[in-house]
Order: sequence, then structure tokens, then C-alpha cells
Amino acid sequence: MDKKYKNIACNFWNNAYMDNIIDSKYCQDCRNYILSELKEHMSYPVPLPYIGEKFFDKNSRRILFVGIESYAGKELKLGGTPKYDTFDDNWVAELYFTCDHGRSPFWRWVKNIAESIIQKEEDSFRYIAWSNLLKCQARKINIDDSDFEPNEFLCRNCIQNARWIFKEIRELQPYNVIIFSGRKDGCFLSKIFLNDDRGILIKKFDYSGYDLPSRTLKIRKNRDLFTHLKIGEQRIILTNHPRGTPLEIRDEIIRIISDNDWSGAIDWQLPK
Repeated sequence: MDKKYKNIACNFWNNAYMDNIIDSKYCQDCRNYILSELKEHMSYPVPLPYIGEKFFDKNSRRILFVGIESYAGKELKLGGTPKYDTFDDNWVAELYFTCDHGRSPFWRWVKNIAESIIQKEEDSFRYIAWSNLLKCQARKINIDDSDFEPNEFLCRNCIQNARWIFKEIRELQPYNVIIFSGRKDGCFLSKIFLNDDRGILIKKFDYSGYDLPSRTLKIRKNRDLFTHLKIGEQRIILTNHPRGTPLEIRDEIIRIISDNDWSGAIDWQLPK
């Protein structure tokens, strides 16, 4: 890890997350809500888990991949002010490089997209960054894992009120942001991210150019999210979580970024 990368990461965490302590009113609101309403455990916050050491290189495509919620290894006892947790780069590398042999469609898509666009083979890992829309993981007591079930208060509080994801995008200045916002409820999180409860900006993936069986096309044509945003020269794509999502969407992400195609992109402004 070179010195530039290490300093950028540490400076961001310290500046945005207050010297390793998340003492934000909004974060405490989530803690209080979990304690009083849901009776669940909650993980340590995990801001911006990974920035590749070559992410800021001159010729980098600066791709920031964004998942749904953080999967932290540390459980926070409810009621206290949390110290944020960070992931070891070697652990993130293991997720990335073993994805073809595991059960993580998220990391398979990240690896496929990164290596197809960046074309540095395994070294492509060093040119990307990774974060999540939600900075904590809430799980019911004694349940190790489950499908993400959105809680409107927690999602709105983290994305719209605390605005951690927008602070990260503004700080990193990625050229391309790819947000895998959900499976069953992708539109729910995308509407919160876009502050678009009516879904005006929510677009569906266009399968018209693909040779899909008529039954498959009928099922999928109004189901899969694909919103392409333009903020100056910065691109944001919001789409489904890779689990159960057709590869046509992955391939379209690769094509759009590789070709620098802005056709159909919606002009947008990043919230302050």
C-alpha cells in the first residue's frame, strides 16, 4: 500500500467520521430506534471499506462499487457511541479473488466489470473502491444472516439525513459509481437515494435489443431497475443486486462505461 493511498483513506475516515468516533445525531437516532423499536443487535459502522491504491492514478477509471448494507464482523452493544470499524485490505482482496469459487454474485460482478473495463487482469482490484448505502448491519438476535429487509426509518436516516454515501462520493470524486441497490426492493432504496418517492427518475432496463424467450422477456421487462445519471462528467448507475439478475445488465454496465456512452443518461445533482 503506497503512502498516498493510506493517507487519503485515513484522512477521509478521520474527517468524515470524527476521529474514528461516529457521534452523529443521525447515527444515534438509528441506535435509539433499534434499541426501542426493533430489539435487534447492530454492527459497528463500516464507512468506505476499500479504496484501491491505484484508484486515484492518472489513467484510472475510478469505479466506486456500492452495495446495500455493511457486513461488519463486530457487534456493537446497544446504547453506546460506536467507534467505526474498518476492513483489512487482505480480507477485501479475498472476497474479490475467491468470488468465482464462492456464493457471492456481488463480488463476481464487481470482478467481471472491473477486469473488463480496466483491463489490468488481477491488478484491476487496485483501481476500484467499494462502499455500501447503509453503514451498519442490523440483525435480529440469534439470527446470523438473512435477506435484506428494508426498514424505512433506518434507510432514510442513513442515506437522506446522515448522507454518508453522498459525503463519500463527494470526497472520492469517482468517475463511475455503480450502485447495486437491492433485489426485491431495489426501487425502494433507489427512491431514497434519489429522494424521489414518486419514482419519476426510476427507469427499467430495456431488453428490447436482446434475444430473450418471450416468457422471460414478459417477466423481466418491467422488473429490473436501470437508472443512468449524469452529474457533469460523473456517472451513476443504479441497478439490481446481482443475485438473480440477468447478465445482460452486467454486460450493459461494461459497455456504457467502456464506450463512455451518455445516451439516455439523466442530468442530476448530488445532494449536499
